[in-house]
Amino acid sequence: MAVALAQSTFPIAHCALERRPPPAPSPSESYVKHANEQPARLAQPRKLLVLVDLNGTLLYRPRLDKAGQRRREHILRPGARELISYLFDNHAVMVYTSATRRNAVPCVDALLKHLAPAQRSQLIGIHPREQLGLTRAQLNAKVQVYKPLEPVWKLKAVQASAKRPGCGAWDVSNTVLLDDSVEKARANPHSLLQVPEFKLADDATQATSLAANTMKAEAAIMQRVQARLEQLKWEVSVPRRIRIWQEQKTTLVDRPDDDTFAAAAAAAYPTPEATPEIMPEATPEATPETEPVERHPPLPLQEPRSGPGMTTRN
Repeated sequence: MAVALAQSTFPIAHCALERRPPPAPSPSESYVKHANEQPARLAQPRKLLVLVDLNGTLLYRPRLDKAGQRRREHILRPGARELISYLFDNHAVMVYTSATRRNAVPCVDALLKHLAPAQRSQLIGIHPREQLGLTRAQLNAKVQVYKPLEPVWKLKAVQASAKRPGCGAWDVSNTVLLDDSVEKARANPHSLLQVPEFKLADDATQATSLAANTMKAEAAIMQRVQARLEQLKWEVSVPRRIRIWQEQKTTLVDRPDDDTFAAAAAAAYPTPEATPEIMPEATPEATPETEPVERHPPLPLQEPRSGPGMTTRN
């Protein structure tokens, strides 16, 4: 009986093991060395490779109801259309999402439908959940995933986009990850422009969910992202400048992200600073509404390591 029980429970235990999340990455020695150097300004601006997240960053994707139906259409974050137009006119854009391709494509369609066909054709592509190196069990489970930059640079479509006018070979110096999650940027923490999560009540309509002051506050967040990208296109290195913003807490924010970035940065630096989110300044006309901050378990601290110079591409 004992043997039969062990045999019958093995598949269950094996399945649970496969559903464990992938190990959390740490910044490479070369990335740490590069980001820790002093920032410098270019003589001429350049285009950046901007990897954009979807749900929670540029739009809200309502959850399914009990019947498996979407409760309503995707809702764009106020100011997202203007930001997307700016991105396509001034940078190279790719979608980098933890959603499956089936879920990502409708989001992208909703995000880009206001653009002219010539602009839409400039999207490099979608890098979905299926390409994040997950097992089949992890792919279908709600496990924590990560968004390292190195695999993106190796994609043929990304390498081809480097030949566009105003672009160059994509590497750590000119790549930005736009996301609402610090955790997903563990491998490249100083390449992240973080925004607070955009989330609405599933049982509310767009009109009731987005009050006038909330719409102004959300639009201001998108405007500040654009302003930061305008600064970064003049930088010799994106992570060097973002690191300075993080250390000096000058990312135009009202509150930090519960010190989660401090924990992530501790993997690379002995005295990290908390990373603030990109938030609009409160004004009498538009005071941002705050939501409870999702708390994450503390991340393991690692001592910084010294290593050889950085290699960003094969």
